[in-house]
Amino acid sequence: MKQHHLSCVLAIAALICSTCSRTFSQTDWHITGNSGTSAANNFVGTTDNKPLSFRTNNTVRMRITPAGNIGIGTIAPVQKLDVNGNINLGKGSSLFTEGLRALRVDPATGNIFLGVSAGAFNSTGMFNTATGSQALLANQTGSNNTAYGANALLQSNASDNVAYGAAALFANLTGTQNCAVGTSALSRSNSSFNTAVGHAALGNTTESFYNTAIGFVAGALHNNGWNNVFVGANADVNGEDYFNAVAIGESALCTGVNQVRLGNSVTNSIGGFASFTNISDARVKRNIKENVPGLAFINKLRPITYNLDLDAADKITQPPAKKDKDGKPAVLSQLEINARMAKQQVLYTGFAAQDVEKAAKELNYDFSGVDAAKNSKDLYGLRYSDFVVPLVKAVQELSQKVEKLEAALSEKKSSDVSSASSKNVTITDASLGQNAPNPFTRGTSINYTLPQKFSSAQIIIHDNDGRTIKQVNISAAGKGTINVDASMLSAGTYSYSLIVDGKPVSSKQMVLTK
Repeated sequence: MKQHHLSCVLAIAALICSTCSRTFSQTDWHITGNSGTSAANNFVGTTDNKPLSFRTNNTVRMRITPAGNIGIGTIAPVQKLDVNGNINLGKGSSLFTEGLRALRVDPATGNIFLGVSAGAFNSTGMFNTATGSQALLANQTGSNNTAYGANALLQSNASDNVAYGAAALFANLTGTQNCAVGTSALSRSNSSFNTAVGHAALGNTTESFYNTAIGFVAGALHNNGWNNVFVGANADVNGEDYFNAVAIGESALCTGVNQVRLGNSVTNSIGGFASFTNISDARVKRNIKENVPGLAFINKLRPITYNLDLDAADKITQPPAKKDKDGKPAVLSQLEINARMAKQQVLYTGFAAQDVEKAAKELNYDFSGVDAAKNSKDLYGLRYSDFVVPLVKAVQELSQKVEKLEAALSEKKSSDVSSASSKNVTITDASLGQNAPNPFTRGTSINYTLPQKFSSAQIIIHDNDGRTIKQVNISAAGKGTINVDASMLSAGTYSYSLIVDGKPVSSKQMVLTK
């Protein structure tokens, strides 16, 4: 009986084991793995509208919602992949989007590439940061570059460049130590040591060095030379390969090399709290000669008043056409139009530079005050401060002439006084009175007495330099009076004398005040 029962138990157990083994292998997943599965029929998950959770230590670590969102570190994912925590990419690993690498971080070389194909060909370059589609795309060995923006530093294989903006330093291949900030800034450059800040700043500069441009399309029109500075929207030059040109201000335009321009054609005041200082140290001057013409040069100048014709100036200098943000020709605002009209209505006083140049050449005088046009698109100018020197020389020449005249007059006056003293005789009944009032402001009267018999008589008035100011002929004998009108005289000391028959009788002084 016991043996029978044992047999029954064993048979039932074998049946259960057989059934369990067959059922588990067909519908369940082994913790050691499964084989013979079908991707179309076998899966791990739910068949109802319930989330699927994965746990460790009885805590949910990952959950898949019925909508298909996967949460890691969160049980309520709101995106297809929602991670609450850090994500680590191993050395040499990358993050791809639609089969294209979007992120690569390499701690060993210090490179960070974020964006489709950013730094895609980098091999040995170190400490580069590229953010944007195809930023630093072609770089292989260049190091210490920063590229931010689609196609920034796209073709470069150089080092130590900063490009911030779409297509900034786009064509750079080997140029180093450039800084480009702005869409298409330095986009064609393949040179070094340039700084461009602003949309398309230095956009056409290629093989040039040490240029600085700050502002919308600043220095963008031409392929610039070197050592140029452009500060302000549209600040530029009007020719190729200019060097050492400095244009500061909106639409400030240099028309030649080694030139500084402040402001644009409608700027109406440039100043400050101090005068401009020219270097004038005797220690750095040679070939010094005192050969500056004075009166001869000044007398040839033609002072004029005039108005500016800005359209004529633009026709000569050919400034770059302003463009809007879309690169299309910009229309002048009413404010700009009004400013140009106001500028052309200003009445200026000065000289025409060509007239001054002609006057100097006639005297064989190399006058530094003329800034002659350097090319067909440049304008003549004048350095008015340089006119001080020939003016000083002219004053010195006049002063010398005045001194000679004063010496001659003084000598003549002394001679006249000496002659008068030696010839002074007393004529009976002839006398000269003191003028009254004295001093006087409007007029004064002079009394006199003449003898009964005489041939001629005059009262003569001299200025302080001995020049004859007025002569009054007297014909009547006896007492008389003459009146002196002060409106015809300048303030000062005068002398007057009574002359009878060619002989001085008496002299006195009178003072006129104003």
